[in-house]
Amino acid sequence: MWVLTYWDESQELEVTLPDDPHCDAIIINRDKLGLNCHVSWERWLQIRDAEGTEKAASLITDILKLCARKKN
Repeated sequence: MWVLTYWDESQELEVTLPDDPHCDAIIINRDKLGLNCHVSWERWLQIRDAEGTEKAASLITDILKLCARKKN
């Protein structure tokens, strides 16, 4: 895990999970006011066959649904 603080006081946290077989980093950026954050995650998904393609499509769909949820 790494934390970077930039000249404008914004911060970036980079996390890798030891149990993740792909070791893809999750990066969380925070604005200088601490009111917003940006989360980025790179993940290579295998789509060699129909099963892999369906799995990839399902993961993408679930992420988009989660992001689209609104608070009541």
